[in-house]
Amino acid sequence: MITVKELDQQLTIDFNPETLSVEDDSHLHSGHYDGDGGVSHVTIKIQSEKFSGKTKVQIHRLIYQSLDPFIKRGLHAIKIVLIK
Repeated sequence: MITVKELDQQLTIDFNPETLSVEDDSHLHSGHYDGDGGVSHVTIKIQSEKFSGKTKVQIHRLIYQSLDPFIKRGLHAIKIVLIK
């Protein structure tokens, strides 16, 4: 079972963000994805110096790479909001 805390910890380790919020949106998608009852849909709001000079696509790829182990465990959808 995936938790918001796990996602938050991974993103903090990888990006040392100035701002980070991980919101569980799984309840909004009831019946859409039948996972293990853990977090399956999230909205991530993030700001990090590590994103400086990178395009939006590059940043999204970095975040997806960071969360790949969770995607393999059932994280189904990630909405990313970049804070400037």
